[in-house]
Amino acid sequence: MNNTEKERSVVADGIREPGELQMAPSVNHNQHDSGTGDELVSSVTLYRRRPRLLHGTVLPFLAVLYPGWLYVWLGVYGAAEYPEAGLLALAAIGIAHVLTALSGYWSVHAHCWLTCSKEPDPNKATLAKVIPTPNNGFAELVALQRDQDENGEEILSFEFQKIRYVFDHKEKKCFLPVAFPINHRMGYFQVLAWLPGGD
Repeated sequence: MNNTEKERSVVADGIREPGELQMAPSVNHNQHDSGTGDELVSSVTLYRRRPRLLHGTVLPFLAVLYPGWLYVWLGVYGAAEYPEAGLLALAAIGIAHVLTALSGYWSVHAHCWLTCSKEPDPNKATLAKVIPTPNNGFAELVALQRDQDENGEEILSFEFQKIRYVFDHKEKKCFLPVAFPINHRMGYFQVLAWLPGGD
């Protein structure tokens, strides 16, 4: 089965990877499933940033690789017998550390994998990884904004490519672009008091 057939079967079945949800009935945004008319966003995955010590660029290196190699080199083999081999292996671990840290700058997916954990609960999430549809830009990790509406209810939203997406807590449980009232005639807007020329 080729990729196009897989995508069609995923769209038809509504099955996603673990932790990734569809936009229309759930947290993630897949335009082919939702029918909302937004052709910019393919999916949205919610994340929560882990503490810095638990990042993939810190914990494996400072807790396992550097101390492990220093123990093997100094304790088992001896630094006096193998000074060059020990320093070369330490340099290789250092290069791997730098490349791992840089991969978080090169790829949003790697950054999320190294520094964040998936959060299925929108109320606990702090970040959203937004993946656009093909030919509409690159994936971004954006901060979730929490505001309150006039009724005192929380509004969860994020901004992606100058468009604001708001989480619909009540009906669809998904992020939707802000809907503008474009179906009204011009007379509807002219009678509004806040417009110039209104009553």
